[in-house]
Amino acid sequence: MDWRRAHHESADHLEEHQVLAVVGELVYTGTGWHTTGDALLANTAAALAREQRQTGRLEIATNG
Repeated sequence: MDWRRAHHESADHLEEHQVLAVVGELVYTGTGWHTTGDALLANTAAALAREQRQTGRLEIATNG
């Protein structure tokens, strides 16, 4: 990542007729979920993932 950033910042890789334009802005918009529904979906997905991992470990332990 550092090499790529330095490579692009130097513009040595560009030909004479090429133009490098960097456009972007990062803005902090907050922490957490936007709605209670978003939180519910995220927590449900996390619980299902934990359950799947636990089931997988149990299967490996019993069928070894």
